[in-house]
Amino acid sequence: MAKPIFQLDTESDEHWIATSDMMAGLMMVFLLIAVIYIHSFQKKAEAIEDVSSNICNEIKRQFDKEKDEWSMSICENGLLVSFQNDAIFDRGKDELKPEFKVILDNFFPRFMKIVLNNEKDIDELRIEGHTSSEFTAQSEKMSYILNTQLSQKRSYNVMRYVFDLPIRENSIQWMRTNLTAHGMSSSNIIKTQSGQEDPIKSRRVEFRLQTNVQEKFIQEFKGLQP
Repeated sequence: MAKPIFQLDTESDEHWIATSDMMAGLMMVFLLIAVIYIHSFQKKAEAIEDVSSNICNEIKRQFDKEKDEWSMSICENGLLVSFQNDAIFDRGKDELKPEFKVILDNFFPRFMKIVLNNEKDIDELRIEGHTSSEFTAQSEKMSYILNTQLSQKRSYNVMRYVFDLPIRENSIQWMRTNLTAHGMSSSNIIKTQSGQEDPIKSRRVEFRLQTNVQEKFIQEFKGLQP
C-alpha cells in the first residue's frame, strides 16, 4: 500500500537525529582538544615569562647597591644589563676606560655566577655594542657603516677583557661556546618620550641573555599536535 502523502518518515527522522548527535559529539571532542591546546599554550607562555622574570630578579638583587654607581640598567628592555658608553669609552674610541675595567672586574664574575646558576635555560650571552646615529661630517649611510665598525670593536674589546679575567674554569668553558660579541651600530637607538633619539642613552654596551625556553616551548607544542 502506498504511503500517505503527509506521513512522516520515521526511519529518516531517526537517521538525522543520530547524525546530529554524532556531529554534536565531534564538536565536543574538537572543543576539548582546543581547550587542551589553549591551556598548554598559556602554561608554556607563563613559563617563558617566569624564567626571564626570575633571572632578572636575581640580577637586580645581586647588583642593587652598585646599580647607580656604575650607571647600569637592569632588564629595562629585555633580559639584559646595560652600561652607558660615556662611562666605558671616550667618544669615537674603542678602548675601555680604566674605570670601566674596574667595574668589569667586579661585575662580570658575579654576573657569570648567575648565568651558570641558570645555564639550563640560557643559550647565549651576547655582548652588544650600540651607538647613536651621530657621526661628524658623514652621510647617514657612511655614519651607519662607521658606527658598525666602532660598535664591533667595542663589543670585541669588552669580550676580550672579560675572557682574561681570573674567573672559574667552568665559566670559561661555558663562555667559549655561548658568549658572542656583536656590533649593532645605531640599529636600536633609544628614544625619548617625544619620539626623538636620545644619543646619550643610545650609546651603550649591553650584556644580553638569550633563553632557550621559547625554543623548547615550540618543540613541545609541536609534539602536542595530532
